[in-house]
Amino acid sequence: MFASAPRIQRRVDACAAPAAWLLLAAALLPAVAVAVADDPPPAPAATEEPVPASSDAEPPAPTVPPSETGDAAGEPPPAAPEPAPPPPPQRVHLIIDRNTEVGGRLVRESPDEIVIERNGKEEVHPKARILTIVPLVEPAPGQQGTVRLRDGTTYQGEVLADEYAGVRMRIAGIDSWYPRDSVLQVVLEDSDAVKYERFREAIPAADHVRRLAMCRWLFERRMYTECLTELDALLADFDIGDARRLRRTVLAQIALEQPSSGENDGGFGETDPDPARGTVPLRDLLPQRILSADDVNLIRVFEIDFRRPPRITIEPETIRTLIEEYAAHPAVPATSEGRTRMFRADPVDLVRLMFELKARDLYPQIEVESEPYALNLFRQRVHDAWLIGNCATSRCHGGLEGGRFFLHNRNSRDERVRFTNLLILLQSTWPERPLVDFDRPLDSLVIQHALPRTQARFPHPDVPGWKPVFTSANQRLLADSLRWIESMYQPRPTYPVDYEPPLLRPDLEVPFEGTVPPAGPTR
Repeated sequence: MFASAPRIQRRVDACAAPAAWLLLAAALLPAVAVAVADDPPPAPAATEEPVPASSDAEPPAPTVPPSETGDAAGEPPPAAPEPAPPPPPQRVHLIIDRNTEVGGRLVRESPDEIVIERNGKEEVHPKARILTIVPLVEPAPGQQGTVRLRDGTTYQGEVLADEYAGVRMRIAGIDSWYPRDSVLQVVLEDSDAVKYERFREAIPAADHVRRLAMCRWLFERRMYTECLTELDALLADFDIGDARRLRRTVLAQIALEQPSSGENDGGFGETDPDPARGTVPLRDLLPQRILSADDVNLIRVFEIDFRRPPRITIEPETIRTLIEEYAAHPAVPATSEGRTRMFRADPVDLVRLMFELKARDLYPQIEVESEPYALNLFRQRVHDAWLIGNCATSRCHGGLEGGRFFLHNRNSRDERVRFTNLLILLQSTWPERPLVDFDRPLDSLVIQHALPRTQARFPHPDVPGWKPVFTSANQRLLADSLRWIESMYQPRPTYPVDYEPPLLRPDLEVPFEGTVPPAGPTR
């Protein structure tokens, strides 16, 4: 049996005589080509010996299986497989000059010009007159990426669409829109499946910290099967409490979602990493859960300073609910006229009333539209001024080597990230001291660890790369940081926010002792 035309040709070449070989090969080539084009014949059995190239015997006539030519009943051969759909046409955005930009479908491109289709018509643009050609991307569902704005700002999140008019992204659960005239380019990240393969290649088997971080990353991506596999391998090498607890959670999640065929692969289909694109940055293994917008608003409510009140809005429906639920309280007007005046009252006075009534079920309905004084100080003079640039770097407490104290540094200008870092500072303690000490602000570890080691009562551990923040040239920054602590609401309230600071040390069985300080009277 002849497997292919090239094989016949090799045999013909190997036998220079007789000439009948050539005639026979010429007669067989069309038939074999048809068989190859339709469907390759089955491979020969393992015991079948190949025909020697130098044999003088006349080769047998080729046979074609009946399934390929139709059997005696005249059944037609099977239909050829459907061709794969063509990829979507490449879309581009051309920045021609400061005042002219156009976008369209790429028709063709040469070294000298580019042709696009726009509004049903083809346009030819010389490349010598184009400032930038920006290819638009086609993100897969859930695919992450980075949008680069023309002012140098970058944002990372889920890329929803890269359109001619602009870019739609979902950043930390919030849908955002960036007009095209402010966008430079969108860069897509690898799929989660590709990242997972690269993580496995990059992380040594002895690095249990990063292996556990990878398991958490898989869990957050709902890749439960892969997460369970990695946890079992990790627990076979190390007995880690956090890994055991995470494994129980994964098993419970798998049980909840059964049956789930093909759900955990994310629908990306791509599993073979491309070495030319480099390794995936390990920052993708870092904790990513941050506070919600409702959590941010609730913290603002608890930090309202009535001496310097922020902008507040309270909807009439909330006032109506307040009257109905607390109608018997002496602080609520008993007359119809008095209750009507409540709908025209200053929102700050209504908040005072809610705090007096301890109407905590209505606190989430108070809309704080600007930052209270203390939180504004934290943003300007602590978080953005030195905490992110000095403590939350990837080689310090913003990376996998941050130990028991972690700060988020991705999208650090996002208020949800900032309030998450604030809550981490307020809820975390070192074994001996809290990070923020409201009784003795100067003794706060967040302050002490930023002082020069020769001036600190509780100096920062001696680690490579550490530098003090509050040097002799930055004494005003120190004063403002202490003023932030002193201006926070006292006695300290307990925020009704469900959040636990991330823990990157798998060898610690429980969070730090005294994570949440004892709460006194609260609002």
